[in-house]
Amino acid sequence: DDDDDDDNDDDDDDGDDDDDDDDDEKNIIGNKMVRVRTLNRSKDNAVETKTCKVLIGADGIKSVVRTLLFGEQRQLKYHGKMMFRAVMGLHRIDQGICAAAGISTAYQGEENGKLFAFRETAKGILTFTAMSLFEEPDLLHDANDRKKRLKELFSDYPSEVVGHIIERMPPSSLYENAVHDLEVEEQWSDGPVLLIGDAAHAMTPGMGQGANQGLEDACELAIVLAPALLLHAETKGTEQTQTYNNSSSSTTKDISNVLELFWRGRIDRVKEIHAASRARTASVNQSSSKSAAYSEKDKLSFTNRLYQWKPTSLTLAQQL
Repeated sequence: DDDDDDDNDDDDDDGDDDDDDDDDEKNIIGNKMVRVRTLNRSKDNAVETKTCKVLIGADGIKSVVRTLLFGEQRQLKYHGKMMFRAVMGLHRIDQGICAAAGISTAYQGEENGKLFAFRETAKGILTFTAMSLFEEPDLLHDANDRKKRLKELFSDYPSEVVGHIIERMPPSSLYENAVHDLEVEEQWSDGPVLLIGDAAHAMTPGMGQGANQGLEDACELAIVLAPALLLHAETKGTEQTQTYNNSSSSTTKDISNVLELFWRGRIDRVKEIHAASRARTASVNQSSSKSAAYSEKDKLSFTNRLYQWKPTSLTLAQQL
C-alpha cells in the first residue's frame, strides 16, 4: 500500500532568497504549470526544481502534497492494532509446513484480534501477516527487538509451525506498522494537482483493498488524463483553440476539469469500500474469528460490486 513514515519529502530551504521560490513553497499551483521543489535522495538530498502540467500526489497516508494543497495535516485514526509482515525465501522453513501455492494457512486462538497467516505468494517466496491488539502504537526500531517481540506475542501458537517460521525469519525482513486510516477526502484536486491512493483515501487492511483502490485510481485516471495531455501536445504551438469545453480557456483549465470529473466518479465507490474496511477491522478486533460485518445477502451484494469493477471512466472518456 503507499504508506511512508518518512516525512523528509518536505521542501528544504536551499538558501535561495528568490521570492518566486518562496511563493512556490506556499502554493504549488501555478497559473498554467505546476512548479515544485523536491529533494533528490539519490544525490544527497540535492534540491531540484521541476515543472509539470499535472502533479499527482500518490505519496501515502502522510502525504506532503495533500498538506501543501489543503494547508493542514489530517488526523490519523488509530484502530487499536499492530500488523507484522515479512517476505522470506521458502527454502528457509522445513518442507511440508507451507501449503501449495494459492492456499493460505491461518492460525487464530481465543484472543480477540490476533492472527498469524502465511502462504506462498510467488514461486519460492513465503509471505506472512500477523496482527495483535495494542492500546497504543508501539513501533520498535531495532530489527532484533521486533523479532523477539513477535516470538513472545505468538509463543502460545503451534511452535512447530508459527514458532518455526518466526525463528527462521531474518530479522531485517520483518516490517511492522500501526493500523491507521483517514477519512476519505471530500476533494481530491485543486487545479492541475491531484491526490490518489492513500493520500486521498487511506483505509485499514480489513478488506485488503488499500493498494487495490490505488490501482483503480491509476487505471481510471490514465483513461481520462491521457487524451487531455495528448490534445495539449497536438495543439501546442498552433492557432487551434478547440478545447474539451469548446471555449478559449487554457489547457490547464481543461485538465483541471478532467481531474475533478475523475475523482467525482470515484469517490462514492471509495467511500463504500473505506467504510466496509473500517467495519471489518472493528469486527475482527472484537472477535477471535474473521467473520465479516455483513449479512450473507449484503456480503454477496457488496462482493459483487467490489470484484466486478470495470472502469467507469471509459464512458467519461468517450464523452470528452
